[in-house]
Order: sequence, then C-alpha cells, then structure tokens
Amino acid sequence: MSRKEFVPLNLLAKSAGISRQAVWKACQRANWRGHALDVRVVQGKGGNAGKHYLVSLASLPPELQLRLKPIEPTVQNGPKPIACRGRHGRADKGKKRVVISRQWDAFVPFDAGTKAKIAEDLKQEIRGLLAAGAAWGHVKLFARNFLVETTRSWGFRPSDLASFEQACSIPWTLVSEELPYRKVHQFRTNRKAYEDSRPRER
Repeated sequence: MSRKEFVPLNLLAKSAGISRQAVWKACQRANWRGHALDVRVVQGKGGNAGKHYLVSLASLPPELQLRLKPIEPTVQNGPKPIACRGRHGRADKGKKRVVISRQWDAFVPFDAGTKAKIAEDLKQEIRGLLAAGAAWGHVKLFARNFLVETTRSWGFRPSDLASFEQACSIPWTLVSEELPYRKVHQFRTNRKAYEDSRPRER
C-alpha cells in the first residue's frame, strides 16, 4: 500500500465476528492474536471520553485485511466530468484551481507537487471512511485530523495553531465528490439493496 489505511472499531468487529468491546480491549493491549496493532486515537464527540479509535489495516492479520480491503464500486452511466461539460469546457480553464481549500492552499508554503500529494492522500482517507460507513460529521472530523497530521508530517510548523486547524477544515464539496464510495459500505452491509440500486440494461 502507498499509505496507511485505518478502519473504525465497529467495522473491524463486524468483519471479525466479535463484539466491539473485544476489539476495544485488543486496541488497549495493542495486540491482536499475536499481531501488534497500529492504533490511532482521534478526538471527537461522544464515545469513550470523546475518543475514537482507528486501527491500521496493515497491522491486522492477512485474512482480516482481505475482508476489509476497500472494494471500488463500478459506476455506470455516471455524470460526465466537469471538465467535459458544455461546449467550451471548464469556465475556470487556465486559472489556478483549488487543491484542498482556498484557506489551506494559501496557508501552507508547499510547492504544487507536495500539495497535490497531500490532497490525494486526503481523498484516499475520505474514501476509506465513506467505505467504512462513517457518518458525514465523522468523515469531516477524521479527515480534518488527518489533514492536520499529514501537513505537519511534511515539516510544516505553524506559529498560529488555531488558524492552522481552521485552515484544515474540510469543505463539503471535497467529501461529496467521493460519495460513490458509500456503495462499498452498502455492498458489505446490504447486498440486496446494492444489487437493486445498480443500473440495469433494458
């Protein structure tokens, strides 16, 4: 894998066929049947004192990795890309485009290539969260925390932490662009609804 993918405890428990509490205890020990777990703790509302646990897919046993590996849904007859709409293409053709958000783009000092790499990692994180069935609010929260950590990992040390975290807020448009990955969660949890929603030829 090119990056670490993390899964929430409820999805891990369902895939392993055990209770969420049993998975939580394994996270506390940082060990799963002899495998050292890579656990990330993120702050949010509710849960255990506002803490949410995510487990690295790469640290799980191979059989669980296969069950949890994201399935990329096939979207047939989807809408044309924005760049292809209209006779004259994009209205902003030739202009500088937003990478993540105008605020984040202006706040960080990275070159275009680094920004693009961070943006791609962020999209992968959002896709994984949507595929795991995370709620919209949680997707935005976890994605913001991921963007904060990833930006710092590239060596950026902001002097104004409050402004930096505000700049890392995730636009709804960024999440909505990856909504087809919700189909992955539906595929895993409700196969009949997934099959019924697929376009069929007449």
